[in-house]
Amino acid sequence: MSDKHLTADVDKILEGLDFARLSAARDEKSRAEKKDLLLRLIEVADSLRALKNHCRELAEAGHDEVPYNSVKLICRQLLAVLEGEDVRPMKAAGHPLDLALHEVVAVRPESDAEEDSVLEEVVFGYLWNDQPLRRAKVIVCAADGVEDLGEVS
Repeated sequence: MSDKHLTADVDKILEGLDFARLSAARDEKSRAEKKDLLLRLIEVADSLRALKNHCRELAEAGHDEVPYNSVKLICRQLLAVLEGEDVRPMKAAGHPLDLALHEVVAVRPESDAEEDSVLEEVVFGYLWNDQPLRRAKVIVCAADGVEDLGEVS
């Protein structure tokens, strides 16, 4: 094999490596853009969930013509779209605190719960491809004898 052929082969290999690097950079950019879109859709899901809860409260209070079922249907549709992109809400309440998945917003004592367990989800967290997309904002059980610390800043 001549030096000319060897140089051409090396050039082809280098071009292939450069293509792989560019392709990886393009894939990363696409993933970041998709993550941003999914986070914005989750914000919409939060708003719809709050509206659904408000409509349910109004309906339970006897108000007529509350669009509870319509809002519930829209929530399901949005969550199905997110699920189609492998985005799932976390289940934090009742589970041990995990700072990779949970952001503590308040601490309060609870006699029938384990210390450092999640008592309540203030804002739902989501997983994307089984990785945290957005951490859940949670209220955590305090140790025995600790007063209610309320919100954590």
